[in-house]
Amino acid sequence: MKKISVVVPCYNEENTISDLYDIIKQMFEGPLNEYDFELILADDYSKDGTRKKIRELCSRDTHVKALFNMSNFGFSRNVFSSMQEATGDAVFLVFGDMQDPPELLPEFVKKWEEGNKVVIGQKETSDENCVMNGLRSMYYKVIRWLSDRPQIEACNGYGLYDKKLIQIMREIDDVQPYLKTVISEYAPDCTVIKYHHHKSGRGKSN
Repeated sequence: MKKISVVVPCYNEENTISDLYDIIKQMFEGPLNEYDFELILADDYSKDGTRKKIRELCSRDTHVKALFNMSNFGFSRNVFSSMQEATGDAVFLVFGDMQDPPELLPEFVKKWEEGNKVVIGQKETSDENCVMNGLRSMYYKVIRWLSDRPQIEACNGYGLYDKKLIQIMREIDDVQPYLKTVISEYAPDCTVIKYHHHKSGRGKSN
């Protein structure tokens, strides 16, 4: 039986983490019931009751694992380090604020089973105003001009990664690793799934 690791970087997500767990659990009891899974909740030194919620979930379900950072690592480091703790054949990265839809996991798995080693989610819509959207578009144009490798727009890392890429991440020696750089360098031909922006959540930087 193949195993899917669901990795969830968290920071002050006490209001959403239980709902996210319920969604993940239902998917592996339904459309993904042929897969084993683990749910890794990686808390980046939250100031609210997130860790208490995570401990409660761990006590209820042996599929749930907790990673508690000893200090605030920051978004990129928490993402990069938590993914390396996964033991599955593929790793699904989704964030605790549920801004990106965890319900799309079966679609990501389908693309992975078709032979795609990296499947990335790309937002089609945004709640930001026109000025911010314009600045973000200009940012990506500059990045494309400066970089000799393709960059995925409107992507925060939400997606599914084969264990082969996770092994590459373990071998990278970088104190400030950046997932999007790894994707552009080692998986430039990754598959993209487009989706609509979730209205809830505190948001993540792209």
